[in-house]
Amino acid sequence: MPVRLAALPPRLLLFCCVLGFSLATPAVAVDFLAFETGPVRPLAVNAAGTALYSVNIPDNRLEIFDITDSGLIQTGSVPVGMEPCAVAVAPDGKVWVANHLSDSVSVVDTSLSPPQVVHTLIVGDEPRDIVFAGIAKTRAFITTAHRGQHRSHPSIAAVPGAGDPQLATEGIPRADVWVYDVAALGTTGALGGLPEQILSFFADTPRALAVSTDDSTVYVAAHKSGNQTTTIPELLVCDGFDPNTPCLDPIVGVFTFPGGVDGPSDNA
Repeated sequence: MPVRLAALPPRLLLFCCVLGFSLATPAVAVDFLAFETGPVRPLAVNAAGTALYSVNIPDNRLEIFDITDSGLIQTGSVPVGMEPCAVAVAPDGKVWVANHLSDSVSVVDTSLSPPQVVHTLIVGDEPRDIVFAGIAKTRAFITTAHRGQHRSHPSIAAVPGAGDPQLATEGIPRADVWVYDVAALGTTGALGGLPEQILSFFADTPRALAVSTDDSTVYVAAHKSGNQTTTIPELLVCDGFDPNTPCLDPIVGVFTFPGGVDGPSDNA
C-alpha cells in the first residue's frame, strides 16, 4: 500500500531522505595508504641480462620475470621474509633478498623448478641493502641497525664484532654491516648462517650500499647520520647573508639571534 510522506513522523522522514540520498550517490574512491617499508634496491638483473628480479613488499615475495624483446614475462613468484626491500644477484646466480621486518636474508635458487628459498640468514635488526664485493665478489655486505637479539646470539659469539649492542652506552656505533662469505654461509651458526664479521660505524640507520668499480671498496650511506644538525623555526633565521649582524627576537623584542642564512656574504 502506498505511504504518504506527509504522514510519516519528522525523524523517520529525515531518515528516509538521507537513506535515499546515500543509495543514489555513487561511492567516492579514496586513496589507500600502505605503511610498508620503503624500497632500497627493489630491482636486480642477472649477469646475462635475461631475468629481472623485483621485491614485492606488501605481499612478501620475490617476483621473477624473463626479459624478452617484446617485454617482461612473469615466470615465478617466491615467498620470502616479511617486507623485502632489497634484492641482489650473487656471483653464483642465486638471488639474495633483504627482509626488513623479518631481520633476515632469503637466498633464492632460481635454477630450481619452481624457484625457492634454499638458505635463510638471520642478521641484525632491520636489514636494508645487499651488495657483493671483494675478489670475484665473493663477499656479501648487508646493512643493519646496531641492535637486535641476533648480533649477541651465542652461536656467533666468536664472530669479530658480534656481542652486546650496548644500547645505553655512550660512544657506541649505531650502524652495522654484516659480512658473509658467499661460498661458506654455514649451516649451524646464527640460526642458519654464520657471518665472517660484523663491522660497526658511527652513524644511525645504515641504508644503501655502493661498490667501487674494482670491487675493493664498499660505501655505506647513513640514512639518519646524527651529524649534530637540528631544526629551528623559520622566524629565528635572520634575513640576508651576513652572519655578523644579529636580528630581532620576534618574541622578546631584543637582538639575540645571529644573522645570516646559507649563501654569499654581504661583505664579500
